[in-house]
Amino acid sequence: MEYKEGTNADCGLPLCCRDGTGNAGYWGSYTCDIPQRTLDGALDQLSKFDLDFLLWTGDNPPHNIWQQSDDYQKLYINEGTKLIKKYFNNIPVYPVLGNHGCFPVNVYKFGEESWLN
Repeated sequence: MEYKEGTNADCGLPLCCRDGTGNAGYWGSYTCDIPQRTLDGALDQLSKFDLDFLLWTGDNPPHNIWQQSDDYQKLYINEGTKLIKKYFNNIPVYPVLGNHGCFPVNVYKFGEESWLN
């Protein structure tokens, strides 16, 4: 949601393509989270297949962990949910939490939480 074409894709931070001048491409750059148009295009193409179900593997928020909060994480999860509903409202969707879906990030020790068992 914050990707900007033509910005710096090699900024030296864990997340680039948001400011400066550089080579961040129209469809995205390897060192950056993808632009909204790339995600929309991918989901649109995928929705044209005759799928039985969708496994949504999480990690919806961007990787700017120094700026995240509980509300920030929820915003990206909610936006992801809207997209999934837009393109896949007629099949079962099985969401899986990623290590960036919680706040603070990377706090899961899978198998040790009683709510996962």
